[in-house]
Amino acid sequence: MLSNWSISSSSTSSFSSCNWLGVTCDEHHGRVKALNLGNMGLK
Repeated sequence: MLSNWSISSSSTSSFSSCNWLGVTCDEHHGRVKALNLGNMGLK
């Protein structure tokens, strides 16, 4: 399971995947440009 997976709680009014741990977004368009899934305990 993903017991250590977390989402930033700082954006309760505007949910954005750009706030997720391991997600990098484009600064200008707010689109996901990279995922870092290393050390996430995925099997």
